[in-house]
Amino acid sequence: MSEKIAILGAGNMGTALAFVLSSKHKNIRLFTIEPDVVDDINTDHENKKYLPGVILPEDITAYGDIEDSVKGATIIILSVPSHIIPTMTKNINNFLKGNEIIINVAKGIDAKTHKRMSEIIEANIDKRFKKNVVSLSGPSIAHEIGKNLPTAVVISSKNPKILARAQKALTTKVVTVQINNDLIGVELGGSLKNSMAIAVGIADALKLGCNAKSLVMSSGFYEMMYLGVKMGANPITFCGLSGVGDLIATSEGGRNRKLGFMIGSGKSVDEAQKEIGQVTEGVAAAKMMVELAKEYKIKLPLAEEVYNILYNNKNPKKAIEDFVYRKSVHEFDKDFLKCVCRNIKK
Repeated sequence: MSEKIAILGAGNMGTALAFVLSSKHKNIRLFTIEPDVVDDINTDHENKKYLPGVILPEDITAYGDIEDSVKGATIIILSVPSHIIPTMTKNINNFLKGNEIIINVAKGIDAKTHKRMSEIIEANIDKRFKKNVVSLSGPSIAHEIGKNLPTAVVISSKNPKILARAQKALTTKVVTVQINNDLIGVELGGSLKNSMAIAVGIADALKLGCNAKSLVMSSGFYEMMYLGVKMGANPITFCGLSGVGDLIATSEGGRNRKLGFMIGSGKSVDEAQKEIGQVTEGVAAAKMMVELAKEYKIKLPLAEEVYNILYNNKNPKKAIEDFVYRKSVHEFDKDFLKCVCRNIKK
C-alpha cells in the first residue's frame, strides 16, 4: 500500500529517506527551513548542500511551510536534530488528524530531562497521537542509502499494532526493516553510540593501531549496554542493529567519527564542529552518558575520557592513552550480570 509521506528535515538523512522511499511511494514531501535547499530540490532535483550527487525523482517536492508539508500525510517522518524535536512536534500538532504514524529517526537524549526521543515527542504532542509514535534506529549512513546500497534498520514502539504498517511502509528493495519491542534499547543504542564513535575517530587520527581501536570499540559497546540495562533496556538489543551495528557504521563513516578524527588531528572541538557544518549528536551524548553514570552510580571510563576531551580540554592523546593503559578493566555489578544472563536464557 502506498502511503502519503511527509519528511520533516531535508538534511542528508531526510533527503536519503525521501530518495529511497520514492521507489515505493509517490509525491513525497520534504520540509526544510532553508530556502536554498527548497530551490535546489524543486528546481534541480538535488540536495546539493546535504546529499550532493543524488538525483531525486521529480515527484519529491520540498516545502518551506510546515502545514503544506504535513497536510494529508499518513506517515510523518521526523528527521531533524534531537534538540529540534520538541519544537517540531509542537508545530505539527494543529495539523494532525489522528491516524498518522509519526516515525522518529533522530538519535539523541534530551539535554535537560535525559528523556529519550519518543518520550519527548509524547510530552509535546496531543494525547490523541501518542499511540502512533515509532522510533527508528540502526546503521544507516545517508550517502550509502542515496547510492541504493543494502541497508537494514530496526523500529520499535509502545504500540506494537502500528509496527507492521510502519515496517511495510519503510521496506524497499534495498532497505530491510526489523521489529524490536524493546523501545528503550532501540532508542538508547542509536544515541549512546555517537559519543563512542568520537573516541574511535580520535584513535584513528592518533594512529594507535587496530589493537587499541578494537579496545575502544568493544569498551564503547559494553558501556552502552551497561548504561542501557540500568535504564531499563534489554542487553540483547545492543547486540543487534541498534547497538553494535550502529556503532560499527558510525565508527566507519559517520559525522561523529569524523569529528573525533579532526579533534585527534589537532583541531579544537569548535573548529571541528564548524567545519563539519551539521549537528554531531555525540558531543551532547558524551555529556549525557557522564551525567547518567552519576545518576545510576556506575563507572563509564571511556565516556568519561571523551567528556574530558570535549568539555575539559584534555589532550586527546593523553585521554586515550589514560584509557588504554588504565590498570582496571570494566567491572559490572551483579544486577547487570544477572540481567544479561536472564535475557540470554530467554
